Amino acid sequence: MKKRDKIEEAYVSFDVAKLLWKKGFNEECRAYRVAGPLEEIGVFTTDLEIKNFSKGLKPSVGVFTCPTQQMAMQWLRKKHKLHIEIRTTKCHDFFYVIYGLGKKYLCISCEYDKGEYWAEPEEAIEDALKYILTKVI
Repeated sequence: MKKRDKIEEAYVSFDVAKLLWKKGFNEECRAYRVAGPLEEIGVFTTDLEIKNFSKGLKPSVGVFTCPTQQMAMQWLRKKHKLHIEIRTTKCHDFFYVIYGLGKKYLCISCEYDKGEYWAEPEEAIEDALKYILTKVI
């Protein structure tokens, strides 16, 4: 089965999980991302997995809640009044537009006209999340 054909939950990357944590994301999640001093160790989807794994962890290891992309988008919409819209091109590639939903109107689009687009919608969402968490809030 090709990657594109497999249906599974799309969790945020380790980098986005850390950025969300720094921006105050503190919602209950079904998954966690665990990182050692130099790299990500893995994704765990149950409390039992993380508890069993974390028994011997050193203090330099980080454990971050790992929401799905949809949950992160919902948090941004509810807490920061920012909405990510994924659009498709004629060639079936994807790009994003970010809208501000508050009193001050905001519309940020990736540089689609300069060739900035992604093969999968999840890739576009991931990039939009990184953009918001590093440049908007």
